[in-house]
Formats: sequence, structure tokens, C-alpha cells
Amino acid sequence: MADYLIIGVGGQGIVLSSRLLAQAAIARDLDVRTAETIGMSQRGGQVTSHVRCAAKVYSPMISRGQADVLLAFEPAEAARSLPFVKPGGSILCLTDPVWPVTSSLKGKPYDFEACLRALLAHNGRVALADPTPLSEKFGSRRFINVALLGTALREGFVEFSEEDLLNAIRLLVKPQFLETNLAAFAEGVTVTRKNY
Repeated sequence: MADYLIIGVGGQGIVLSSRLLAQAAIARDLDVRTAETIGMSQRGGQVTSHVRCAAKVYSPMISRGQADVLLAFEPAEAARSLPFVKPGGSILCLTDPVWPVTSSLKGKPYDFEACLRALLAHNGRVALADPTPLSEKFGSRRFINVALLGTALREGFVEFSEEDLLNAIRLLVKPQFLETNLAAFAEGVTVTRKNY
């Protein structure tokens, strides 16, 4: 089926996104393996989730140059993860940077436009998406992770059906957040740039 690499920083909902994809694959009777590298996530550090789905999967980790899809919640982390994407692989990335602590302390943000240009230069399908309209509509960034999955579905980055992902959301999201997450999934994030 596919190997999905989900990347971002702590607090962006990376782990839930990976679990939703894994649940959608399980519902299709696929073999699924996942792994997470959390690191200093509570301090805004990198969070990486590997989701591998196929008839048979032997390892949870995606090797360099083997990811079919990179779903990225932060441009610098996406650019850093480019070596893991296979030639012709797909990338969907949010355009909203999260400044690392070092940038904040120095008052010098990193060049996130250079990161976006590096992503668009990839020789596969690339889409950049702006989460700002969704954040403003829902009054929070907390639902962007589920919204990005909705965008990934509509843009053809994931091989699951809408019902597969909706069922996963209904199963894994806490009841008090379910309706808002379903609405965010339906809304998605605004795709602003494509190279395909």
C-alpha cells in the first residue's frame, strides 16, 4: 500500500494523525506497523511518526529514500526530512512555521521560504497548505492535524476512503472533541501552491 512519514514538532498532533492512518489501514485488513520518534517534543522539538501499511510489513521504520508520502506540519522539519522521501514520492506541507527556541531567543527566524522552495523542487507531487483560515474559523490550531488528513484525502495523498478515515476519527477521538474534529476534517486546510 504505502509508507507514510508524518513530521512536525511537539504539540501539533502528529501522534494522533499517525494513529488515524493506522486505524484506517487496519480497517482494510492491512498489516500495519508504526513507530514514533518523539525526542524533545514538549519543548517544541521534532516529532516523527512512521506508518507502514501493506499486505505484510516486517519493520515499522521507513528507511531513507523509501517514504511514499510525507505529511508535514512544519516547513523546516519537512525540509530536514526530504532525504526520506522516495524519488517521485508525495509531499503535503503546512506553510506556517513554528520558530524554534533558538530563533526566538536570538530574534532571528529561520528562512522558511527557502524550506518551501526546497520542497517544491522535489521531483514528486508537492502541495503546500495554509492552516491560517482554518485556525481562524475554529479559533484554535488544535484541529489542524485532522484537517490536514482531510486535505490529504482530497488531494489524493492517501489511499484510504473518506469513510475509512471518518470511522478512524469516530473511534479514536475523544467524544468531547469529536464533532469539531469531524468538521475540521471536512473543511481541510487551504492548498496554496502545487507543483503537479
